[in-house]
Amino acid sequence: MNVPFATTSDALGIFSDDPLLFEPDTGFSYSTYGYTLAAAVMEGATGMSFLDILQAQVFDTVGMAHSSADYQDRPVPNRVSDYRASDSIDDRQPAPDTDPSYKWAGGGLLSTPGDLSLFGSALIRGEVVSLETRDVMFTERSTSDGEINPQYYGLGWRMGGLYYPSGTENVIPMINHGGTSLGSTAILAVYPDSGLVVAMTANVTPPRGSGPLRSVAANIARAFLTEMGYVPEGYEAEE
Repeated sequence: MNVPFATTSDALGIFSDDPLLFEPDTGFSYSTYGYTLAAAVMEGATGMSFLDILQAQVFDTVGMAHSSADYQDRPVPNRVSDYRASDSIDDRQPAPDTDPSYKWAGGGLLSTPGDLSLFGSALIRGEVVSLETRDVMFTERSTSDGEINPQYYGLGWRMGGLYYPSGTENVIPMINHGGTSLGSTAILAVYPDSGLVVAMTANVTPPRGSGPLRSVAANIARAFLTEMGYVPEGYEAEE
């Protein structure tokens, strides 16, 4: 979409009259627009714009000096060019212009791996939200029948695991999220038990989504955990 929206409330008009896919808590469907709605709720509760809330409560608090909304009508120093790939990463073309103002909260931001790492570390330490709230975010949501949703999704994060140490079947918790926009890809993974955070960004939309980047991030995590000498709690190496 390449249409500017002046406010989050304006963006709600894209889907506000759409019927529900299912009754709340009876199914699961990943939704970028769900975060547009959450942003509108935050604005209603605070009387501030979502982007002002984000700046004050996250960027300034954490020290994310290289993160902002992806404004299309303002120059951004050192902003990379966006590309998209079709059949392979080598077959890439400039990405068409888009305006992400309809989804600021669901994928309309610019950042760097360094800033994302700062965010992940602050989240682990309870400096973005309380540790109690963080734990709720890091818990898979179940539907009303008691089944965990198929993506092991919590509140803004996916719950997963990393095989570690390398070459074993031992799994340590990995809280992560990856995503793609037209012309960019990012992955952020946090490992609460060790305090490790891995963030990666790329200025291309790959043919197979963020999966390949996630695999590279996992290998980087294993290398750092090994260098740190991290031993998972309760892990016993085989004789």
